[in-house]
Amino acid sequence: IVDAEELAASSTSAYDIMEKVPGILVDQDGNIYITSTTPATIYINGREQKMSNADVAAMLKSLPPNSIDRIEIMRTPSSKYDASSSGGIVNVILKKGMRIGMTGSANAGMNQGTYGNQFAGIMISNNDGKWNTSLTLQASRRETGERLKTDRQIAGDSVFSQNAYTRYPGNTYFGYYSIGYTPGKKWDLTYDGRLSLNNNQSQSNSPAVIEQISTGAASVNYNTALNNNSNNVNVTQGLSTKYKPDTLGSEWTTDLSYNYVPTASTQSYSTIYSLPLSADLAGNGDIHTHLQFLSLRTDLIKKLPLKISLETGIKMTGVWFDNNTNYTITYNGITANDPHRTNAYKYDEHIYAAYLQASKSFGSILVKAGTRLENT
Repeated sequence: IVDAEELAASSTSAYDIMEKVPGILVDQDGNIYITSTTPATIYINGREQKMSNADVAAMLKSLPPNSIDRIEIMRTPSSKYDASSSGGIVNVILKKGMRIGMTGSANAGMNQGTYGNQFAGIMISNNDGKWNTSLTLQASRRETGERLKTDRQIAGDSVFSQNAYTRYPGNTYFGYYSIGYTPGKKWDLTYDGRLSLNNNQSQSNSPAVIEQISTGAASVNYNTALNNNSNNVNVTQGLSTKYKPDTLGSEWTTDLSYNYVPTASTQSYSTIYSLPLSADLAGNGDIHTHLQFLSLRTDLIKKLPLKISLETGIKMTGVWFDNNTNYTITYNGITANDPHRTNAYKYDEHIYAAYLQASKSFGSILVKAGTRLENT
């Protein structure tokens, strides 16, 4: 369990915090690794995020750092979790207002290098004993740059040289709210929601040349330009209950959550050759995706004598995803549909699972055994 407070002081988003957590590796594609070659599964408040790597990265960049309470890292998940989480689980727990009375905070900051990042937000919470409400609003603007220079010897006396430079501007707007009700000492009811709007862009320019090492004469010379623009919306709604039947630590929890993630992206590219012949190649693409994720689970933790803990539960999830990609290609001024890059597909997934496990402590050693039945 990693306390995010100190890491948040020098970060502009949850994505920045992930890059600083010891034992976690974040690659350039947004994958998060713990100790395996398989990417970890990302959870928010104990709820799985069934999204692509790019959407997960956009979601983490939308989460303001001061809204995170802690990060739970599970390298070897127990039978409580889906079989697909073999790469481990990273669970991001968001803050909720717990202090009695009304409290609030505001934040604003920036950092400047070749490009700059700016962010500002507020957090308000109110707790009167039975009712607990909290609201977080955050807006941020970020921009980074990356240069990649390549010199590769080919065909003996020839060298391929490329100097690629890419800018990554983006804007994010985030909102999180939570309403909790505690009618007594045994029951807790919580309704919470999250909304983020993300605009991510990339602008790349890559001149390249193939020339002889001995004479410096160029045989191939071209320049490639690539522009991407993606608008992503992430809407999450959740309802959860918790019942504490005794004072030993037993809990019965039920959680219902729904995610809706539509994404609209455009891409344009062009390659202009000056050697060996003068030629222009260009293309444009429109990509639209829609993701819906529904999850219902209930878990029971029963504390027994002799420091034995019994856990059991059931879970049902559904994923509905569709993608439509349309591309055109332009060669020397003639435009036509690009059949090699145009496609459409739909994907549905349904998982039904039940598990049972028991654990017992022997001093500082925890022994756990369990079984899981899962149909996908």
